[in-house]
Amino acid sequence: MPVLEKVFQKSPFKKSFIIATLIIWNILFIPIILGLFKNNIDIEFRPNFYPPLIFAFIVSTLILLSKKIQNTILKKGKTFRDIKKFTILIFSISTLFLILQIIT
Repeated sequence: MPVLEKVFQKSPFKKSFIIATLIIWNILFIPIILGLFKNNIDIEFRPNFYPPLIFAFIVSTLILLSKKIQNTILKKGKTFRDIKKFTILIFSISTLFLILQIIT
């Protein structure tokens, strides 16, 4: 556990936000994983990644746009500047993958 505690200490996000985000993110992948075992994998099989991508898109958008959300998820003494690049990266990746998922 010392490694995990170091991660929590160095992160600008509150511990509760990190844990909640990871739990929700993993729950959203459960149907995809179960689908892999349920169906025989064939050429036409394509997992539905919409729920996790939409979750990442919504969370990153809310963080970018809402000062109240930023204050809720950040530790005391941390500012939006500390997470701005990371949030824009997540927003960009989730947007790109959502667009690719829609057009293919």
